[in-house]
Amino acid sequence: MAQNGSNALGEYIGSLCQPVKAHKAERKQWGIGLESVWIPMFHATNLEHKTFIPSDALGAPLRLGYEKDGTVKLSASGRPVIRVVKEVQLAVGMIRQNFEANCVAYTKSVRLDNPDGYRQEVERAQKAGEPIILHDAANLRKHAEMLQAQAEAARVEAAKVAKAKVAKAAKARKPVARKPTARKPDVVIPEVVTTPVDDRELVPA
Repeated sequence: MAQNGSNALGEYIGSLCQPVKAHKAERKQWGIGLESVWIPMFHATNLEHKTFIPSDALGAPLRLGYEKDGTVKLSASGRPVIRVVKEVQLAVGMIRQNFEANCVAYTKSVRLDNPDGYRQEVERAQKAGEPIILHDAANLRKHAEMLQAQAEAARVEAAKVAKAKVAKAAKARKPVARKPTARKPDVVIPEVVTTPVDDRELVPA
């Protein structure tokens, strides 16, 4: 019975790996189209009572966001915020968790059934990917060195510019030498010599 379950899981995983026609551009949830995949599927699961998503959530899966004061919520670019209704988000989240669990279970079953083959597959992939990893690492290192060299050159250039500005400012502050002006000759004030007067000469005869 367990083997049949493992085979069914393997067939399911295999079907997921087959290419399918791409859908038109639309709003996505978990990278899957909301209008083309999720909503039609949830109508089907509701009909078979496997999900119980409210009709209004499926009828209007996209909702306008509002602020606490009731005004329309806008993004940083100024556009109205449109969100997927909570009930659909929860249903998609549950499917995602189950899908992850199925992937883990399938991997575990293959490793148990064919451990040597799985180990060889991993080693083959690692060997094939090693040259690519080394090549990318070398290019990344060269790019980092180039950026470092550019940053150093920019630093040196900035230092030169700053030094030139300081020199220019210092030159502007240096006093300009003035030409000596001709000195005017000093004015010589003649000395006044006074002759002492005899008081007797002032007495009338």
